[in-house]
Amino acid sequence: MAGIPREQKTPEYLRERILVFLVRQLPRLEQDFNKLNSAERLKARDRLATFERFLKYVLAPPITSIEDMSDKDLDRLLDRLKEKQGDKLIKAA
Repeated sequence: MAGIPREQKTPEYLRERILVFLVRQLPRLEQDFNKLNSAERLKARDRLATFERFLKYVLAPPITSIEDMSDKDLDRLLDRLKEKQGDKLIKAA
């Protein structure tokens, strides 16, 4: 029996799959939110809590300090800043 293909084990792949799932569930989420004061309240609340837990895997946590950034994110930030600076120099010329 073959295991899960390697490309499906990456964090990026898993994040994307969770995001697709959450987007598909948005109509149900809206219905559940509207039912919070109804008889189906507990089921809806459980689904909302599950939805919220999944969001952690899709949304990046807020960065409150540059020290919290990974080296990869810092490199991306530096590249973007260099690009913007280069754009400004080109426009000024």
